[in-house]
Amino acid sequence: MFGFLAKQWSTITAPDAATWEPSAIARRTTPENEFRRTNLTRMTEGLAPTKRLPIAAGANPTAAIWTLSGAFHHAHHGFSSPLLGNRWGVLIYRSLTSGFTVSPTLIVAVYDLQFTGGKTFDDIGLTPGTYFYRARLFSDAAKFGTLLAQKTAVVT
Repeated sequence: MFGFLAKQWSTITAPDAATWEPSAIARRTTPENEFRRTNLTRMTEGLAPTKRLPIAAGANPTAAIWTLSGAFHHAHHGFSSPLLGNRWGVLIYRSLTSGFTVSPTLIVAVYDLQFTGGKTFDDIGLTPGTYFYRARLFSDAAKFGTLLAQKTAVVT
């Protein structure tokens, strides 16, 4: 989660960055650190992150096509979409149990999905076995999309 947020600060607009000033001043920190702190707290509480304070009204994220396959010591995730849509990122949840309920403790990755076309990611260092995944897209206005259906990867 922290890696995603660390990269995102440099991509937000100056007006959005300025919205973090009052909260940062109150906490005696920088706007960048306040952005990270607030969003890490939101994500550990099961809430979507935001690019601005106060959280602006916005639409739920648009869908992307998600594929998953197992391979040698990793699971390969693919996301594709012909349209940019209202997506900021995606949370990837992993469990060893089928039919699992997502929670912040099961998040294994947070990826940037501000693109058109396709993007791939690997969940590496896995021991052989069956892994179950769910994914949830989110917008920059702290809105979650529908939790995507569970997918399975058999890792060798």
